[in-house]
Amino acid sequence: MDNQKTENILNIFSEALASHGLNVLSTDEQGFMLIQKGEDTLKINAGNLVKEYLQTGDDTPAKTLAAALAEHGAEVPRNWEKAKESVYMSFQNHEFDFSTLIHIPVTAMLAAVFVYETGGSQVYITQNELDTWKIDGETLRDQAFANAEALLRQSSINATAVEDHELIYIDTEAHALKGALLFSYGFKEQMGVQLGYPFYGIFPARDFFYVFAEANLDFFCNRLGGVVKEEYLATGYPATTEILKFTQDDVTAIGAYEIE
Repeated sequence: MDNQKTENILNIFSEALASHGLNVLSTDEQGFMLIQKGEDTLKINAGNLVKEYLQTGDDTPAKTLAAALAEHGAEVPRNWEKAKESVYMSFQNHEFDFSTLIHIPVTAMLAAVFVYETGGSQVYITQNELDTWKIDGETLRDQAFANAEALLRQSSINATAVEDHELIYIDTEAHALKGALLFSYGFKEQMGVQLGYPFYGIFPARDFFYVFAEANLDFFCNRLGGVVKEEYLATGYPATTEILKFTQDDVTAIGAYEIE
């Protein structure tokens, strides 16, 4: 990782926050920033900002996030009708501290959590939010899937080829919500038609995945290990090093790349 560029984007983000009257209290080695906003302290993981800046050199996402935090902060609306269209499913590695978060195990390494998304910032949803909204977990899950379907309609499903073997991926402006799209009903149904069941995929980071047909399983299993490890280690939001198998009924892991 380029330490100078990392320091540069964190400084740009800090200056953008300061321009909106927000102060950075501290930043740890993992990229977590404590930000003072009035009487509140926000905890933000800047890992994705760093990763995107290293890839593109564009500091716009950092400035956009700073503006969104200043306008919206990390406050979740207390009214379910106001909050529900911004509720999504996200995914975390099994080593994440789930504590009071509403979460659903997916594989041995991966679990689904629920987030409130606002301006590129995500707030994890706990039982406290469900109690405030007076809803149950099933209502939360159903709304998150409905929002993923709406987001999928605004995104594009694309393909690339490696030696005539097809990889499928999604382009979306909501990079942090790619996992919600990967596990959405609409994407799964479309891949079932396009690739057939079962199909397979890798999902090393919250903003990165590929899926491919069973006919290409051996080919890609022997070639994607380096990509999985690189993305998994580089991101502030690691998902899983597993190779995922998607059937009509569920998702399982058939193996995993080892991280040394």
